[in-house]
Amino acid sequence: MDSPSSSTEWTDNQITANFGSNEALDSTNESASSDASPDLEISPTEKALFEMPAGDLKTECSVAELYPDHRAHPAFYAYPSPPIYDRYLECLLAEARRDGGRVRQASSSSFPKVGECYLTRITWIGSRFGDNPSNDAGTQVGYDIGLDLVDYSYVAAVARSRVGDQVRVCVHDLPQDCPGYDLRGIEYKSRNLRTDERWIMSDSQHMCRGA
Repeated sequence: MDSPSSSTEWTDNQITANFGSNEALDSTNESASSDASPDLEISPTEKALFEMPAGDLKTECSVAELYPDHRAHPAFYAYPSPPIYDRYLECLLAEARRDGGRVRQASSSSFPKVGECYLTRITWIGSRFGDNPSNDAGTQVGYDIGLDLVDYSYVAAVARSRVGDQVRVCVHDLPQDCPGYDLRGIEYKSRNLRTDERWIMSDSQHMCRGA
């Protein structure tokens, strides 16, 4: 898959961005695990957004062009956050201030498109706690595009897969009624091209507005 260019333009009303390389992972934010607790230090922009009530309008800010390279996926509590996501948050804050201090909801420009697909390979298979998939610990699987998926249950099709298997993964469903800064809960449908088995899993253990 060809990567888009790395040029970026931003205005108060909308971010439009082309993202292409791991240089977007450079950030001045302190690094931390994606399993970080809500007590973890957040940026001033995020803190300001968290403290504002939700509005009814949909955001015009866009971060959708980031998704083809999931190594920079704007997962909640993921650090360091890529610069394109930081600019997206700044755009949300500018909108909120114009709207009387209310944060706009996520819109189609906040997410990848349903039906968009990526060809990738499995890089690791485990559970929510890092060991093997099980009924108690659930299932996790990682792909070489940087996308990690998780399920609280035992997903047999994933457990029967192997590291290195080629997979076609497609955006299956998007979370609804999310604040613009919380984009967790995208569902992906995967098909193992070796076994022809399929599974649907989410990019986060919690949906937006969750824990």
